Amino acid sequence: MCTNPTSNLQGLANAAAEGDRQALERFATQALEIALNLAEIKLQRNKICRWIDPCDVAQIVTLKACRIAQTPERNSAILHWPALIRQMTLRTITDLA
Repeated sequence: MCTNPTSNLQGLANAAAEGDRQALERFATQALEIALNLAEIKLQRNKICRWIDPCDVAQIVTLKACRIAQTPERNSAILHWPALIRQMTLRTITDLA
């Protein structure tokens, strides 16, 4: 059975906000995968890969996402984590370029 990654990220973020360290680690792993895949694609398409390391982008995005996820009073409007991670990845690439 395949689980919906959006609901999985949301559930992990909710558990992380309540202090569940394992949930935060799993959330970070999934966020890192999403950000790394997107960063690799965007950097190759824009031919700036030699100046920016996709792993650096993914680590920055993961850190930002984890900070948001473990804040209990975070904005409840964050309902679509993959879209937020995508937006943060593109913003980070722009900032680093």
